[in-house]
Amino acid sequence: MKIKSNNTFKVNRKRLLKNAENIGLKFEECNLGLRAIRDYGDKESYRFGSNNSIVAILEKDILKLLLASHGDICGFEFEKGDLFGKKIECYGDVYDCMLMMDVLKLLDGCIVEVEK
Repeated sequence: MKIKSNNTFKVNRKRLLKNAENIGLKFEECNLGLRAIRDYGDKESYRFGSNNSIVAILEKDILKLLLASHGDICGFEFEKGDLFGKKIECYGDVYDCMLMMDVLKLLDGCIVEVEK
């Protein structure tokens, strides 16, 4: 399955929240429902705008999942196979892998339907 930079899924809400808890992704209430944000990078990543991020918005059983790279300027897309066998050449690659792994763990067993 390809994970795009802007995804909408119908999910098993209870399972998704449990998965989020397992990876330390904390949802907080907002006007859209529940929202969680996580950034990936170190001081230099933020300084040079090469950090990655996840924004997850959960309204009832609909999850909007947004993935961004390069200081939220670019979208971040991947397929499950991209994670395995990825060559780590710099710290940025480590943060890419961390984001991909967290997304896969978050979505594990909770997607009911992929919405267009």
